[in-house]
Amino acid sequence: VLGTVCQLAIVYYVPRLAQLRAGFLLTSFAVFSLGLLGQHTTAGLFAIAFLIQFFEQFIIGTLYLYTPEAFPTAVRVTAFGVCQANHRVAPIVAPYAVAGLDAISFQVTSFVFASFYFAGFWLSLLVRVVTFNRPLIEEADLMEAEFGGKHTSSLDADEPPQDLTPLKLE
Repeated sequence: VLGTVCQLAIVYYVPRLAQLRAGFLLTSFAVFSLGLLGQHTTAGLFAIAFLIQFFEQFIIGTLYLYTPEAFPTAVRVTAFGVCQANHRVAPIVAPYAVAGLDAISFQVTSFVFASFYFAGFWLSLLVRVVTFNRPLIEEADLMEAEFGGKHTSSLDADEPPQDLTPLKLE
C-alpha cells in the first residue's frame, strides 16, 4: 500500500520510463539482497520483503499507466490485454518455479528472480516512447483541428517531434 501511495505522489512529476526503470532496478537489488541477507534474521526477512513489495508497486503501477498511453486507440485495448494476460500468467507459473528452485536453495531462488527483474530493467532501456505530459495521438489530432498546430505521431521516426507531439522518441 505504501508503494502505491508514494507512486501516486510522484506520478505527476517523474516520467513513466524513469519510474519503470527505477522500480525494476531497485526491486532487483532488493530480491538479490534477500538471497544474501534474508535468511539470517526474521526482522531482516520482513524488512527486505517490505522493500520488494514497495519497489514492485512502482513497476505494476507504471505498467498500468504506461501501456495504454503508448499505443494508438486502434490497438490500445488489444495491446493492453496482451500485456495483462502475460502479467496474469506469472502468478500461475511462479509457485512451480519457486518450488523447483527452492529444492536447490533459497539463495538460488532469490538470485534467479533478481535476474528476471534485472532483465526487465535492461529491456526497459529498449523502450523509447515517452508519454509523460504528452497528449495521446487522438487528442493531438483534435488539437490540430482546433488550433491548427502540427504534430508528429510516434510512428514517424524520420522527422523530429514538433509542437503538439503526442509521443516522442528519446
